[in-house]
Amino acid sequence: MMEKQPQNRYSTFTEIKDAIGKHDFIEMDISQKDKDIYQAFTNLAYEVLLSFADEQKFNYETGVFITKLEKVLQDNLFEDVIQKNEEVINSIVTGSYHYKSGTEIHCYIVKDFLDWFKKSTSQSRKLILTNIISKLSTIVVIESESEAPF
Repeated sequence: MMEKQPQNRYSTFTEIKDAIGKHDFIEMDISQKDKDIYQAFTNLAYEVLLSFADEQKFNYETGVFITKLEKVLQDNLFEDVIQKNEEVINSIVTGSYHYKSGTEIHCYIVKDFLDWFKKSTSQSRKLILTNIISKLSTIVVIESESEAPF
C-alpha cells in the first residue's frame, strides 16, 4: 500500500485481505530495505556469538524477544553502542554460549531492527525469528569436557 508507484499498490481490499492471509512465504516478495535491516542486525549477532556451550537453545517467543530488545535499548539509551553484547544475544539464545565482547553493536541498528520487527504481522514476526534462529544454529557447539570421577 505504501509503494511509490501506484501500479505497484493494492487496488482493492480483497487483494489486501489475500495478502494478509497469504501463507506462501516462499513466494513472498521481500524488499531490499527489509533485507538490509534484517541482515544488519543478524550479521552482528552472528559475529558476536562465537559458540554454544553443550547445546543450542533458542527463544521462539516473539513477545519475549521484543521485551528483551526493548530493555537492551532502554539500558543503553544514552549510548551509541550496546555496552553488553550478551544482552542482545540473550534476546535470542536461552542456553549457554561464548561471545565476543569487542564487536560494536550500534544502538541504531538494534533500534531500526526492533522498530521494523514490531511493525511486522505476527506471522511475519515468527518467520523472522525462525530465520534468525536458523542463521545462528549454524554456529558450532562446543561440548564441555566431563570431569573424571576420580
